[in-house]
Amino acid sequence: MTRIEIIGFAIELMIFGVAVYLYLYSTNIITTNDRAKRKRQEEFISNYGNWMRPLSLALMAITAVNILFRFV
Repeated sequence: MTRIEIIGFAIELMIFGVAVYLYLYSTNIITTNDRAKRKRQEEFISNYGNWMRPLSLALMAITAVNILFRFV
């Protein structure tokens, strides 16, 4: 792999990590102990969770396919 391919691979891994984090956040698996922050999180998820879950799954699927095709 050349240097630019390694950089692209690292960026794809970061995007995959962000997608996993967004999915875990939108399903309320990642929480906080602070009550005020938890209330804001639950309010955010109730407002935006319906579209954030499928889009984060789609982003995970797309980046996973890109990562797999990199090694084929």
